[in-house]
Amino acid sequence: MAVLKRPVWLLTDYGGDNAVGRLKGALKKIDPFVEFHDLDHKVPPQCVLAGSWRLLASIPSLPRDSVIVAVVDPHVGSDRKGIVIELETGHTIIGPADNGLLSAAVQLYGLRRAYFLENPEFFNGTEVLFKPREDITGEFFSSVDFELGKREDLGYSTFDGLRIFAPVGAHIASGIDIKHFGNEAKHDDIPKLFLPLEVDQLRITGCIADIDEFGNIRLAIPFKLLERIGVKLNDRIRITISRNGDSRIDTRDIKVVEAFSDVEVGKYLALAGSCGSGIDVCIRDGNAAREIGDSRKVNLIKFLELENKGGLWIPKNKVTIENAAQAVATEPIEKAA
Repeated sequence: MAVLKRPVWLLTDYGGDNAVGRLKGALKKIDPFVEFHDLDHKVPPQCVLAGSWRLLASIPSLPRDSVIVAVVDPHVGSDRKGIVIELETGHTIIGPADNGLLSAAVQLYGLRRAYFLENPEFFNGTEVLFKPREDITGEFFSSVDFELGKREDLGYSTFDGLRIFAPVGAHIASGIDIKHFGNEAKHDDIPKLFLPLEVDQLRITGCIADIDEFGNIRLAIPFKLLERIGVKLNDRIRITISRNGDSRIDTRDIKVVEAFSDVEVGKYLALAGSCGSGIDVCIRDGNAAREIGDSRKVNLIKFLELENKGGLWIPKNKVTIENAAQAVATEPIEKAA
C-alpha cells in the first residue's frame, strides 16, 4: 500500500510548454506516489514580483502540509543559491534564494527554519539524453545515453526547476527532512522584497504587485485601507500610476464597488481582489492594463520589474490613491465612471 505523501504544488513562469510536464516527470521519477498539483504556470516571464504576490496570496488556500515548488528565476545558471524554507504555518517552499521570490511569504507567515540546497545527492531525476554520433552525417541526434545516474549532472544550467527544485520537492513530499539538503539559512540570508506602503488621512501610497490574465491591475494595497482616507463603497478614488515613482503614466477617477456588475460594460472600477484582498483596478469586460498601456505607449508588465537597493528588492512602480472628492487636480484627469 502506498504511503500518504505530502501534496506538491507547482508555481512557475513556464507558460504552457513541455517544461511543466517535465517537472511533473521529475517528481514522479523520484517517487511515483507523489501527489502534485498545478498552482500557477502563467506568472509573467521573469516577473519575480508577480510570482511573489501570487505565492503570498495562495498559501492560505493550500493545506498546511503542502510542499510548494516555486520557480520564477531570471538568474538561473548564475551562482545564485537555491533554498528550502519551512513557514510557521507548516507550508514548505522550494525555490531560488536570492531574488526575493520567497521573501514576502517569509515576512508575512514567519520563518520556522530554512536550508540552502547544496547536497547533490537529492538533485537530478534520471534522464535519457540524446548525444551526437562520432561520425556526424546529418543525423546529429542519432544515439541516446541510457547510463545517466541519478546523481550525475544533467547539464541543464538553465533548468534548475528540473535539476534541483522539483527533485527536492519530491524528496520532501516523501518524508525527507529539510535539514539534509545543506547548511542552515538564517532569516537575514533571505533577501527582502520591499513592498512600499504609506497611509495618512489624505492618501495611500503603494505599488502594483501583479497583473492577471484579464489585465486586472493588482495593487499591494489592502482594500480596507480605503476607510483611512474616508472612502466607502460607491465613492470615487483618484489613482495615479508612476514609473520609478516620478514619471506619471496615468491618473484617473474610478468608482469603488463590490462587483464588476456594479458598473457599465467598458467602465473602470476598483474592488477588493481575490488575490490577497488588495485593491484591483479593472475594466468591466475589458483589459485595464492593455488600455492604459496602449494609450500611454507603455507595457505595464515592465512596471513589475524589481531593482536591488542595498539588499532590498524594490518595485519600479508607484501608485497613489486619494479620495477623489477631496483631491485637488493639478493635471487633467481621465474620468472613468
